[in-house]
Amino acid sequence: MIDKHFKYEEKVIDVILGLIRDNQEYLTLPENLPQLAKLGFIYDKLWYAGRRCWGSSGILRDGATQQNLTAEEREYYGVEEDEEVSYWDCEENPKYKIEMCEPMNEDIENLIYDAWGMHVSNEEKGFSFEDFVKKLKEGRELNDFDYKMLKINKTFDEWVEVLTDPRYVYQYESRKEVSSHLLCTIGTSYGLNKDGFIVQQASGADQDQALYGDWENAKFREDIEKAVYAVLDIPEVAATVDEDYKLRKKWFDEKQAKEEEQNKLFYETLMKNNLYDETEGKLHWKEIHRRLDIVWEKSGLKSKKEYTPYYPISSYSPIYAILHKDTRDKLGIDKVDDSYVKEAIRICQDILAHEKEESEGQHRNDGNVKFAKQLLLSQGFTEYAD
Repeated sequence: MIDKHFKYEEKVIDVILGLIRDNQEYLTLPENLPQLAKLGFIYDKLWYAGRRCWGSSGILRDGATQQNLTAEEREYYGVEEDEEVSYWDCEENPKYKIEMCEPMNEDIENLIYDAWGMHVSNEEKGFSFEDFVKKLKEGRELNDFDYKMLKINKTFDEWVEVLTDPRYVYQYESRKEVSSHLLCTIGTSYGLNKDGFIVQQASGADQDQALYGDWENAKFREDIEKAVYAVLDIPEVAATVDEDYKLRKKWFDEKQAKEEEQNKLFYETLMKNNLYDETEGKLHWKEIHRRLDIVWEKSGLKSKKEYTPYYPISSYSPIYAILHKDTRDKLGIDKVDDSYVKEAIRICQDILAHEKEESEGQHRNDGNVKFAKQLLLSQGFTEYAD
């Protein structure tokens, strides 16, 4: 039997965050960051499952209200003595709740914040409690692609290799797409670190996600492991993860069915043009559209892809720091890695080779042309001195 009055946030969430708080110096040592990231994963999954199951409208809370509040609780909720009040577990923003870790300094605060933030996603299907525990205990066997992603301080060519790999979930189509996104585009999850390399930032505190290493296979220190599994042994925790999984799977299946119905015509078109076989199963949406482009080009409905201007370069673009020393100083960068300087030169040469396309039409980027000339001049291309 599940206790509808179970204090989920206090008995589950507070314990996990308490572990981080009480062991913050140990967990933020470089060699222990995988353990911290694993605790961040647990916090993220149990918090959102807790909201759906134990919040004021939670499916396990089932309308239960609380009585006999302490004086502090009555003051917090603003209610009279013996007045009933709804439970409010996991309903605030989890980034505020994480403040209970009481970090000792800013560096520790950033590492703790991103150890959680790196796991926040729009993942829809979720997993059962059995699979959740299995993931925590057994981890996952990594392949060569995983190890390439985990490499700290990747050169630009190494980024091209991993981001254009078909195994990357958001596979980039070309080197140019990688260049424009990593070096020119703003508001992405990529930025320069103090060593002068582009890194994938874990979350809002701008930590390099690779610093957290192979967190999926991390082994907790014995006392931390004992405390974590004591929480997972609570019956209400298993019920929470399983009920949340049922709910999420229902949403996921409904969305999948809708997408399959929408894509049905696309697959039929590809099959008629010998560009798809049912044995291939479901294709990634990018691959569907790549093949459809071939159909449209053959039929004359679409011309081959023309030159696409680079994202408008601004002072917030990583490439900007290559040209401007004051920006490097502000970021604490002594020198940008040569692989990115060489790619910046290639980008600028490509922009100037297509100056007309960069300066005309809906993608007009006059600023890109000016920036390209300035950067090339700074790298010794004296023809742009004027």
